Amino acid sequence: MHTPVSLDQGADGGQTWALWELTDPYPNAEQSYARQQTNDLLSHAIQRLPWSCRNLVEQYYRQEQSLQEAADSHGITVAAAKSRLLRARVMIRTILERSHISTAGACY
Repeated sequence: MHTPVSLDQGADGGQTWALWELTDPYPNAEQSYARQQTNDLLSHAIQRLPWSCRNLVEQYYRQEQSLQEAADSHGITVAAAKSRLLRARVMIRTILERSHISTAGACY
């Protein structure tokens, strides 16, 4: 017959073992919901961009194309693509702020 032993109690001399603290690597329900809300808000803001900016944002961020690839597909220079991406980010920030959504809270 085996005697139950607490994980807090050591096997010899009553010395205690270090407590094991196992953390869950997955986000909790609240974090998952907040992330989904953020994604929905960003998607809505991106949909409101002019086509040329929206398409470039989707290629660069969602499809993870290089800046050169995205610029080439639009027939523009890398410098012009950088400028459009900056303009798009400013427009997204403005759209979110008009909806009273903090851009600092949206990016985590």
